[in-house]
Amino acid sequence: MAIKSFRNILFIIIIILSGLVQNSYSQKRLIDDFENVELWRVYKSDGVEAHIKQVAGRTGNAIRFEYDFTKGSGYGGIQKVVTVELPENFQFSFYIRANSPNNNLEIKFLDSTGENVWWMNNRNYSFPSEWTKFTVKKRHIEFAWGPIEDKSLKKISRIEFTIASYNGGKGWVEFDDLYFEELPSELQSKPEALIKSSTQFSDEYSIINISDNKPHTKWLSAESEEEKIIIDFQGYREIGGFVIDWDKENYPKQFDIFLSDGDDKWNKVYSVELNSGERSYIRLLNAECRYALIELKKSSGNKFGISELKILEPSFSEDLNQF
Repeated sequence: MAIKSFRNILFIIIIILSGLVQNSYSQKRLIDDFENVELWRVYKSDGVEAHIKQVAGRTGNAIRFEYDFTKGSGYGGIQKVVTVELPENFQFSFYIRANSPNNNLEIKFLDSTGENVWWMNNRNYSFPSEWTKFTVKKRHIEFAWGPIEDKSLKKISRIEFTIASYNGGKGWVEFDDLYFEELPSELQSKPEALIKSSTQFSDEYSIINISDNKPHTKWLSAESEEEKIIIDFQGYREIGGFVIDWDKENYPKQFDIFLSDGDDKWNKVYSVELNSGERSYIRLLNAECRYALIELKKSSGNKFGISELKILEPSFSEDLNQF
């Protein structure tokens, strides 16, 4: 049976066992679908050429921002007037693709005066060539400049996407499907993740052993060429990655990690072709999902085994010093 079909069947089984998806997030609010470029204003510094036009998007149409740093430095971007009252916790998300050298990607939020600016500044950003979801969470946003004394962000009146020179050059960047979403409080406790495997060698080597914080216990699969482990977070959740301690005699020489939002679509986010069997530190930056699927291949023995699997918080992936 094809791997994709197996994953779909496994997904359906897990849904039945786990119950219906309970999404703890509120309904998304569409800020802009970029069907009308006239809603956006272009701004730029001296020595920068900048233009916008409508192009085919990820869904419907998108906006393309074209720039040329003719003097090697400067900035340019697009701005839209939009009013959003901000709750305790939230995120903005959009899709982006580009043909551009690495430069700074700045997402800015302005108040009604236009003088106070908050931002997420992605320095020397490597722009994706295919449509990629980009998420800006509350904790990613910091005060940039302005005369206001209370620097907490409570309400925005404008949103800006800015390309500022890091390497200079010229290129284009496209944006589509800008959403705002209220999130649960970061202090709210998360439900315990449920972990299931395709097989297990015996009750002594149950899958529950990989999350018991006891390194002397372990999970072992039945004898097989491939094995699947699925993690149900019991709700949409942001994760920073995983730390996996493999069984030294039965570790996968290859493994892949997929994420799902709760439908039957699995996106591969991590892959290892030459696993040594030592501890694996898996960094997933800006990863959000309902389910994670780990596919194990080519055992060093005749089974697959894990002694411990730890789910990391998002802060781990944001700081390379923690890996």
